[in-house]
Amino acid sequence: MLYSVSFGQITDNLSSAMESSNKNMLPGLEAFNGKSEKSIALEEPVDGRSYIVGPGDVFGILLRGGTEAFYQVPVTPEGKLFIPMAPMVKIDGLTLDKAIAHIHQSWDNKFPGTVLEITLFEIRTFRVTVSGAVVEPGMYEATPADRVAGLLAIAGGVKSRDYYLEVFKDNLELPVRTLDDIKDEYNFNYASMRNCWLIRRSGELIHVDLLHYRRGGGDKKNPTLLDGDKIVVNYISENAPTTEIGGAVSIPDEYEWVEGDRIEDLLAIAGGALPNADLTQVTLTRFNEVSIEGSRIIDMTPVLSGETESPELLPGDLIFVKYKDGQAERKSVYITGEIESPGVYPIVDGVTTVQDIVKLAGGFTGNAFLHGATVKRNIPRNNFQEREALRLLAEPSQQRQTTEQQYLMFQRRWEGFNRLGLDFSTLFDDEKGDANNFFHLEDGDVIEVPNQKRSVLVIGTVLHPGLYPYIKDWTYIDYIRNAGGYASNSRPGLARMVSYESNMWMKPNKKTPVQAGSVILVPEAPPNYGWTMFKDILLVASQAATIIVVILNFTS
Repeated sequence: MLYSVSFGQITDNLSSAMESSNKNMLPGLEAFNGKSEKSIALEEPVDGRSYIVGPGDVFGILLRGGTEAFYQVPVTPEGKLFIPMAPMVKIDGLTLDKAIAHIHQSWDNKFPGTVLEITLFEIRTFRVTVSGAVVEPGMYEATPADRVAGLLAIAGGVKSRDYYLEVFKDNLELPVRTLDDIKDEYNFNYASMRNCWLIRRSGELIHVDLLHYRRGGGDKKNPTLLDGDKIVVNYISENAPTTEIGGAVSIPDEYEWVEGDRIEDLLAIAGGALPNADLTQVTLTRFNEVSIEGSRIIDMTPVLSGETESPELLPGDLIFVKYKDGQAERKSVYITGEIESPGVYPIVDGVTTVQDIVKLAGGFTGNAFLHGATVKRNIPRNNFQEREALRLLAEPSQQRQTTEQQYLMFQRRWEGFNRLGLDFSTLFDDEKGDANNFFHLEDGDVIEVPNQKRSVLVIGTVLHPGLYPYIKDWTYIDYIRNAGGYASNSRPGLARMVSYESNMWMKPNKKTPVQAGSVILVPEAPPNYGWTMFKDILLVASQAATIIVVILNFTS
């Protein structure tokens, strides 16, 4: 008998079969009325090769020719399907393609001269447990067509670095805060994007690699869901093993290692090879505890064509993808913040300017704070911080407080040395901008455009430290007064201020303007500061008295 198969829709012949279907319906079976009780938004069309049939799925059975009828039939709790004048067929656990083929094999000869059309009319839903490093763990409704990544998105997503950047974005507006500082303060950790697990009801463990999936690695590491599944998103360990890939790939970086990783996996995670990559010259370097264990050249072309596999990777392995001879490496910069289209943009060394990149990125948003915009360049620090820290520890304990303040100040100044001396407020002024055009971007530069600052941070020994609204023409004294004034253990004479634009600590006076985004610090007096000051004054007074006596004796 001839038959046809339709997925996800009912053929146009249904309308002509409705009248006869009402006559031929078995009591308890529902005739098609043009509506479905459930409307489920699917991530993608149902794939008959991977969709697993189970109790609760509803099939549409259309008979055309010798017998005219349409049946809307659910799969029973025992996993079986039946219509009048046909035997029950067990299809639970089969893929949709195999289930439909099995139905035809069992029923076609029961309806001579009739074409049997079968479609998945309505898909079942079930509960899946989501736990671990997700924003909103709990139980969620899913279908067999859903995949792990889609359900995690419904659960608010995973607690990745990007998630915490959004959570703490207000704190990160302050020039003295970084995400690493906040991470240490709140003692949180990031979700592992490569080591998640899907636990089937049978106890089977299926590895889920969200990063591999998101970087275009296909659905292999993003499986579909079944009844009774549990999804566990692990937190990444601080000492998690890693592998690294560099050279002619889109996203060279160090990545979390997963057992079973091969070079082709790491290539996919790194966004794939660049057009000018020489895939016949991929170097795998392996290290032991003290040095390089060895290197080997691997031709990846037969691997990527599916003819063979590359070696499994071990923690610490380094992959380098060579550029083709005579072709230059890709040069690019990254622009982020209040820009219409943030991201990575190509440059030409010695030619591309900041204005060129901003134009490519669509220009600034309305919230851009040009006075605080920066271009950062990776410059070696020559162990400056380490030397200063060692010198600090060698200082006598009585001098450390002053030295600490100086160290913090110089450390902040050093961190500013990797910033190009650009003033964005004049850089994009038609009359003044040309003066800055001698600055050309280099590979790896990062352009950061913060949003408008609307607050001032007052910290240190004031009664109520914290963020206060920026008020034009206020001085630092006004902000300290607004913060409750000086605490009893403060040192008002050592008050310092750092503006968002310069990150340079300065000693303000009563006329120094305070800019939005500034930080005002009132240091704490050391223990016994009052007694020490009294002794110093007494010593100076006694020395002065002695000098006066000597002068009087000399002149008498």
